[in-house]
Amino acid sequence: MNQFIPRCDPQLCLWLENYSKRLAVYGPRFGLTTDEITQQQKLCAQLGEAIKADDQKHKEWRAAVKKTREVKKSALGAMRSMIDRIKHVPGWSPEIGQAMGIVKPALAATETAQPAPKK
Repeated sequence: MNQFIPRCDPQLCLWLENYSKRLAVYGPRFGLTTDEITQQQKLCAQLGEAIKADDQKHKEWRAAVKKTREVKKSALGAMRSMIDRIKHVPGWSPEIGQAMGIVKPALAATETAQPAPKK
């Protein structure tokens, strides 16, 4: 980009608005036709709208990530509590836990194995 065109989107949006307005005033002085001025203004509007839409989607994405994080923390905490409860009731077995996906596969075999006698 040229050095006079801002790289940061908020400043770029301000620059686009100014350029579009001032081009309407000064463009004829530089020999620009009405069509050329209108085309430049359309480009400014398109880019400004695209930047604003991108910013809005980014804000929505951040809000969705935050919401997911909160729901995940709450839901997984409640699930962990229930799983802990399930693992301590009669009828629980590591095989059932493996089938439910609530134990690591390697743990299922070790949980049923008897500890080696001490020598």
